[in-house]
Amino acid sequence: MKIVLNRLREEETFDCNYFAPRYYFETEWCLDMHGYIDREELDVRLEEINRTVAENPLLSQRAKKGLLYVYGTISFILLLFFIYAASLFGRVIAPSIVSIISTIAYFGGKYLVDEEAKRRSGRFSDAFKLLFDKYNATDNPTANWKLKWRNVLTHYKVEINYTLENNNSAKGKGKITPKYAEEAEIELEINDALAEITESRGT
Repeated sequence: MKIVLNRLREEETFDCNYFAPRYYFETEWCLDMHGYIDREELDVRLEEINRTVAENPLLSQRAKKGLLYVYGTISFILLLFFIYAASLFGRVIAPSIVSIISTIAYFGGKYLVDEEAKRRSGRFSDAFKLLFDKYNATDNPTANWKLKWRNVLTHYKVEINYTLENNNSAKGKGKITPKYAEEAEIELEINDALAEITESRGT
């Protein structure tokens, strides 16, 4: 099998689509597809694929972070209101209770955002299974369409802790932790027999 990979791309925007990012697939017709699918057919497929992407939006890392900030701000305002309401009745809320409520609110918000991201990726996968089952019903055994989720490195988290020595000089210890995210990818497997034909046609 000859494999053609195509990664999902995110359109960077700073408008109201921040929380509903635009994703799309793009590819170029190449010799690997010669004899299997022409440029016009590929354009029709891509249009249908990207329509499916638009109808089943994912939650990007950027959007997840933004939603956490929004959730945190709302939780902070509600906490201030709670403290103010308690003070009207002559009660004082201990700082430890405030920190416990803040921690629960943060992790509760993170859980809700992660669950929404999972729901969206599940709907996305189900929609592409239906679409690719339709393609594979006519394309197999020449070609096989699959949607894959791969772990990709997004960034590193750097932590440095400093301690003061006897001569007041600072000594630092640090660690770097890689952070990963799942990324959708279309995997198009083309039969070896066709791959040999395309190689001979390309010479």
